[in-house]
Amino acid sequence: MLFHVTHVHTLQTCPAALGDPELVRKTFGTAVSDEHAKKVGVKLLSSYADAPAHTTFFIVEADSAEKVGAFLLPLMKLGSAETRPVTDLPEEVKRKFEEIKKM
Repeated sequence: MLFHVTHVHTLQTCPAALGDPELVRKTFGTAVSDEHAKKVGVKLLSSYADAPAHTTFFIVEADSAEKVGAFLLPLMKLGSAETRPVTDLPEEVKRKFEEIKKM
C-alpha cells in the first residue's frame, strides 16, 4: 500500500535553522535513510522538501499505517504529520477503464 506523508514543523523546531548538525542527522538524516526505512518495514519511494515552508513530503510503501508511524518517529518531536493512503494514478485509471468496459 502506498502512503503520502506531509510533515510540517516550524522555524523554531527546524534542525537546519537551529544550526545543529547532530539534530539534522538524527531527524531528517534518519528519515531519508534506506537503512531506517528497511528497519521499520517501509520502502521510501521519494521525498521532497519545501524548505521555506518547513514542509516535507514522502511517498512510502508499507503494509500498515503503524509501520509508517514508526518511519516518522524521528520527526515527530519537530512537528506534525498527515498520512494518507494513496494509489498509483495510472493504475487506478486503467482499473476504472476495465471496470467500465465490463458494464
